[in-house]
Amino acid sequence: MDLIEMNSPSLEAALSAGEIDLGVLHPPLSAPDLVVLDLPDEALFLALPATHRLADQPAIRIADLEGEPFLLAPRSIGPSIYDRVIALFQAEGISPRIVQEVTPMTTLTGLVVAGAGLGFVTAGIAKVARPGVTFRPVVPDPPSLPLAAAWRGPALPASDQLFLDIVTEFSKR
Repeated sequence: MDLIEMNSPSLEAALSAGEIDLGVLHPPLSAPDLVVLDLPDEALFLALPATHRLADQPAIRIADLEGEPFLLAPRSIGPSIYDRVIALFQAEGISPRIVQEVTPMTTLTGLVVAGAGLGFVTAGIAKVARPGVTFRPVVPDPPSLPLAAAWRGPALPASDQLFLDIVTEFSKR
C-alpha cells in the first residue's frame, strides 16, 4: 500500500481515472462513479503565531480576527473549507482579509510560524506540536470540515477494505 497526499479535487480525479483505489477526502464530490462513505466531520482550529496578541486566550472569537491577515486554501482546491471560513466571518458581519491562498495545511502552518498570517487547520494538523505556532478553537460555533472515504464501486480489494476499516474506527475517536 502506498500512501499519497493530494488535495481533494486531485484525489477525486485520480479515483475516477482508476489511478488509486481509495481516497480520504473532503466532500462534496462530483464524480457519479464513486462510492462515498461519510466519516465524522473534522474540527478546525485556528493556527496563529505563538507571539500573537490572541495566543494566550483559550478560545478565539471570529469577531476578534477582524483585520487580521488570513491564509486560506484556494476555493478551487478546498471549496468546503473556503466556504465555511467565509461564512464564519460573514456571520459576524466582517470579511476575512485574505493575504495569501495556500495549500497544503502543513505549508499554511509554516507561513503562520513565519508571521504571514493566521489560518484554519484540521484537528489532525493541530495535534502535531510545532514550535512558534499555537492552535486554538473558535467559539461559539467551532467550524468543522466534512470528511469521507471514496472508491470506485462496488467492492474494494481486501487490503483497501482493511485500511478503510482502520480509518472508520479511528474517525470515531
